[in-house]
Amino acid sequence: MSVAWSVRGDTLTVDAELPPGTTGRFLPPEGLHSAQPVTGLGSGRHRLVLRG
Repeated sequence: MSVAWSVRGDTLTVDAELPPGTTGRFLPPEGLHSAQPVTGLGSGRHRLVLRG
């Protein structure tokens, strides 16, 4: 699994990659939200963009 993140202003961008056959869960920091609800993550690459 790999995770990289960056913050610009009130926007947090998270890039996560989960290995084949795995699942994960993302819990956003308090006060930040995504335009689309974040549920369970499956294997593969994911980009999550959250704003405060």
